Amino acid sequence: MSNQLKNQLDNLDSNQFKSQLTQSLNSTLNLNADQLKPQERAMLAEVFCTLSFKPDSPSLSEDEKAAEQAAEDAQGEVGTALAACYDNGCDGELGIPRDPWKAKKYGRRSDGPTAKYKRTEYVYGRLLWYTRIRLFLTRLNRIFSFVDANYAYLADRVVSTGSEFFNKTVNAITANLSKITAYAGLSYFVELFFDFSIMLRAAFKPTAAEKQLTPSAWRRFVNTFHKDDRAPRMANAAFWGGVNLACILILSPMVVAALNLGLFIFDVVVDVYKYYRDKNKHVRLHEKLDQLIAAEQAQNSPNLANVAKYQRIKARLLESQEASRQKRRRALIITSVILVGMVMLLVPQIIPVVFLSLFAVKMIGAAIAFSGSVFGGFGKAVYDKVRAPKPKKVDDSTRQMMDKLGVQPDKRPPPPSASSAANSAFSSVASGNNSLFSTHLANNNHNNNNDLQTAPKMTI
Repeated sequence: MSNQLKNQLDNLDSNQFKSQLTQSLNSTLNLNADQLKPQERAMLAEVFCTLSFKPDSPSLSEDEKAAEQAAEDAQGEVGTALAACYDNGCDGELGIPRDPWKAKKYGRRSDGPTAKYKRTEYVYGRLLWYTRIRLFLTRLNRIFSFVDANYAYLADRVVSTGSEFFNKTVNAITANLSKITAYAGLSYFVELFFDFSIMLRAAFKPTAAEKQLTPSAWRRFVNTFHKDDRAPRMANAAFWGGVNLACILILSPMVVAALNLGLFIFDVVVDVYKYYRDKNKHVRLHEKLDQLIAAEQAQNSPNLANVAKYQRIKARLLESQEASRQKRRRALIITSVILVGMVMLLVPQIIPVVFLSLFAVKMIGAAIAFSGSVFGGFGKAVYDKVRAPKPKKVDDSTRQMMDKLGVQPDKRPPPPSASSAANSAFSSVASGNNSLFSTHLANNNHNNNNDLQTAPKMTI
């Protein structure tokens, strides 16, 4: 390492990044962020930076457009400070792990990581699709098994291929589909492996700047563990992977039923937790905005521009809050429906029915569980994929012009660079040794997501 690079690293101080983020919140939103807990500052800043402002919306009046633009400018300043924290992790008291993708997003940068297939989010997305397809086929196959206990049903009786060879091949698969789906359920350990790899990378193989900003390997490990949805996702993968393995090794039907029902209840509890976690994040910023508006209006000469800006932020916050609430509510409903179906399937004796046999109760339960894959899993994901608007293609000349202006397609122009010493130090370090700061790709939340936006679910 050169002396110049070492000196630049020595100048990096996570407290400077914390101070920069605090100042940006104070100057743009008058939040008195110094009085908030450091992790609450980071949380409020991130919620604010995820809001979508539309100053060019034709539905707004001229005054509202001006207020919307002021809110977007404030978001740009806070985003620049937050991006500096995410560039190489900012421990201090903020607890922010390294995430170059979030740094690029919040800083509205045209440079940074680009290979999306190398992102851990890309891996999670592919595993989620795998799980959706697997559960869809598992639940569909379960319904077929009620018709033919040998599972040899699809080729001969539904979709005869016209070839005896292919019919035998398909039937060989369907006849053993229960075993195939059982072993396929161990895919949760793959997801667990990726998450552990990211956490161990942060702990034992940090970049030079990451180690400088967060010296403690344990703190880097913990910060990465608590990032976004990693903790509940890892709990889900560990529990369901363990249960699926136990179901292969344990032959007792009662034990298998008890394990699965316990974890379907666990799924519901996790979705309830996510619902209130996301709600509380929005409510906290909502309360702050109400306080700011009330304090401004209580003055003898209120700053009407500030009031209008806060009101536009509040309006966009309510939109984001409602979208989050609908997403989490849908996830909770689907998970609860699947739980009801699995209770009817696994322990039909507890269902107080008079005119239905146990076989009919189990069949209805299997159908209810399958509806979860249709309306909340694979079926919903395919529907959303088909209906999703296709991104506009940008020709080469337009792209070259955008690159010169530092603008990405369908993105806002980047805000002015922050002038803090910490940002300057990081910029010079990052540009001085690209190999030193090799991009490690961390998971990005849910901004993404189709269908339930939850960790994949498993059934027996």
